[in-house]
Amino acid sequence: MFKFFLILTILNCSLASSYAKVVDKVVAVINDEIVTLSEINRIKANYPGRTQIASLIYDEKKPTDHNILEALIKVYIIQEKLSELGINIDDESVESRIRQIEKAQGVSRDFLVQYLSSQNISFKEYFQLIKQMMEFSYFNNKIISPLVSVSDQEIVNYFQDKIKGTQTTVQYNVVNFSFKKDLLSIYNDDDVISILKKYQRTGNVPADFQGMDVAPIQFTSNQLEPKVANILKDTKTQDFSKIVVIEDRVNVFYIESRNVVNNIQFEKNKELLKQELMIQKSKETIAKWIDSEKNRFYIKYYL
Repeated sequence: MFKFFLILTILNCSLASSYAKVVDKVVAVINDEIVTLSEINRIKANYPGRTQIASLIYDEKKPTDHNILEALIKVYIIQEKLSELGINIDDESVESRIRQIEKAQGVSRDFLVQYLSSQNISFKEYFQLIKQMMEFSYFNNKIISPLVSVSDQEIVNYFQDKIKGTQTTVQYNVVNFSFKKDLLSIYNDDDVISILKKYQRTGNVPADFQGMDVAPIQFTSNQLEPKVANILKDTKTQDFSKIVVIEDRVNVFYIESRNVVNNIQFEKNKELLKQELMIQKSKETIAKWIDSEKNRFYIKYYL
């Protein structure tokens, strides 16, 4: 009888264990850490709240199991990097940061807990999210920021992209390459651009281009005919424009720089535009950094 109950107990434990494995499926292994489906589902259940607290980590508009898993891998790799550097964000530092947030918002701990509950987030989860954001901020400032820079020219280009379809005046500094139209019967557009690029490097051109005029010019967009203005608007800085024929001469413009002229909106928001660009470029740099770091870890996916 004792043996019967012992066997029955073992069977029940085995079944319970198997059932638990089915319910809590392993979706990934990162070194010696296991990520389960229940963890993914829990994050998905309170993802909107997470984006408010840790938007630099949880920033997907439509989160999927895969990108939630990638966010967890990112957090793990960043934590490992900070650990290698001897950096540890302890619980006391996190608690201090939370008190700062409460003071800045003018709320009590009870109110905070109540608000978090309305977002389906426990205080324990909130504590971990604040810790992750502190780690991410330190990582970004010390490791990523030195790799990222934003030039004034990039800010101008970014502003132009944001206000497409609205009227603004741009000052261009260009080099204009101009030559006879009949050369287009011998050379196609790609040939011409290749010749001009080579000319920039070596100062040499084929004999057919010996009569080419090269002139630095400065002008504003409102001084141009629409055809030329549109071509320059679609040309990147430090690049050649498409070919445009003006009065039987073929013209190609190399844009050295451009600046928004007397635009109050631009001047007022320049610093904000720079911050937006920094965040955008930082995200791109972090993504590349994480991809390169992944090779140092054992990562196995089961999704």
